[in-house]
Amino acid sequence: PKASVRRVRGLARRMRRAIEAVVLEKHPSWAAGLEASTSGKGQAMVFADFLPLAMRSKSVPEEKNLLAKMVVCIMDSVNGHVEVYIGPAYNQLEDPAEQARNLVLLWYKPAHYQALVRDDDEGSKLDCTYDEFKRLLSMHGVVFIETNE
Repeated sequence: PKASVRRVRGLARRMRRAIEAVVLEKHPSWAAGLEASTSGKGQAMVFADFLPLAMRSKSVPEEKNLLAKMVVCIMDSVNGHVEVYIGPAYNQLEDPAEQARNLVLLWYKPAHYQALVRDDDEGSKLDCTYDEFKRLLSMHGVVFIETNE
C-alpha cells in the first residue's frame, strides 16, 4: 500500500503542476499568488476553477492532454453539492473501463482537496463511469453542477 500511496501522490503532484503551468501560461500575473497559495503562505486559490483551463488547453494537443479525457467530481463539504468538470474528450471514450479509470472523485473542505478512495488495502477508487455515478447522485437527491466549458 505504501508504494501505491506514493504513486498516487506523485500523479497528483504532476497533475497539479500541469494544471498550474496552463494557468500561468494564460495568466502570468497570477504567479506570485499561486506560489503563495501552494506554499500555504497566502490565501488559497480555488484550484477547481483551473480545471476547465487545463482540460481545454490549446497548448497541449487533446490526444496528449490527460485531463481532457477525465471527469473530475468535487464533493463540496461546505455547500453540500457536487461540482463536475467534464473534459472535452471524456464522452468520446468508448470503453467503460477507461471511462471508470478516468473518473476522479475529490472531497473538498476549505483550502484542501482529498481523493476519495475505498477503505481497502490498496485505497482503490470507486469503479464506475460518470454516467453511473451521476445516476447514484440523482437517486440520492444530491445536487450536481456540470461544467463542460
